Amino acid sequence: MKVALYPGNFDPFHHGHAHIVNEAVKCGDYDKVVVCVTGIRDSWFDVAVKAEMARSYDLDPDKVEVDIWGPGGNMWWAQEDITIVRGYRNQHDLDFEEEVRTAITEQTGYTEFRYFKADCNERRLSSTKVRKAAETLDLAYLKEVVTPQVITVLMERTLKAKLYVVCGRPASGKSTVLREVAKVANVGIIKVDEVVADFKQLLREKFKTEDLVELVKTREKEVAAFQGPLLLSRISELLLSMVGQYDVILLECAYALKYQFDQYFGARMLFVDCTDFKGRNLKRGTPQHIHFAKTIPSYQDTKLFCNENGIELKYFDNNDPITEVKMLDLFALLSED
Repeated sequence: MKVALYPGNFDPFHHGHAHIVNEAVKCGDYDKVVVCVTGIRDSWFDVAVKAEMARSYDLDPDKVEVDIWGPGGNMWWAQEDITIVRGYRNQHDLDFEEEVRTAITEQTGYTEFRYFKADCNERRLSSTKVRKAAETLDLAYLKEVVTPQVITVLMERTLKAKLYVVCGRPASGKSTVLREVAKVANVGIIKVDEVVADFKQLLREKFKTEDLVELVKTREKEVAAFQGPLLLSRISELLLSMVGQYDVILLECAYALKYQFDQYFGARMLFVDCTDFKGRNLKRGTPQHIHFAKTIPSYQDTKLFCNENGIELKYFDNNDPITEVKMLDLFALLSED
């Protein structure tokens, strides 16, 4: 069997690495392409975590496997016809690859090498830059270069806390649930609606209107394009102010799936469910929210999306009265590995 072996530290694996793997598959010369995670250098993550991050990418399941070099790895490929695959962005990389090639050959005895050039969009991408973006919570950059699953691992390392996006229909009781769980456990809360409220005057000035509800109904894409960068920047600031303070951080946003929050804030979600959200909106004097509720996925739709995209989904039934025991159970649910 002809095997393309792509070894690397992959700390973390990013879209540039995935491009090299896909190029090796597309060339058609190999029966299998094996991404081989090594632990030969100091890393943010151990080899098992790095391997799981690599598996989160859209790689051909029939052609690609992810393995670990050494203990914990399968290494079935070791006796096959091996070609070492590497990627490069520029001449500097090629010069460095001479050293890498010598080291790999001395360690493994493999002498066949093949190089694939990075896509132009990936040429300035590196794991070092990804780690720096994780330290500063540069959410827009991370969204472009790694998967939501990798974002979760990176952000939670920086925050020293688990991070969940909290979604659900308007008036399902999300804010109440978050407030009550924060009373009994070490939980940090960010409410996107409160963050967005800071931008209302900017929206009025930008779109020259006082009717923001009608504005969102009729010009939603324009509003999102204007407000999105402001929102990401502010949430990043709030998250950085929470580093090391909480066990769990909950980011409440009813419209999380609609606006692809998983691509910015990672692959953990909590759905707060209440069957009478229409009645609750009428009772609390916000009937206008019923219109927007129709654009928010139900629990079943959210569950389907999460299953298809590898998102971890937790569920909280908020139809019954909230008790301290229920809140402690919810915290335990959110804290479990």
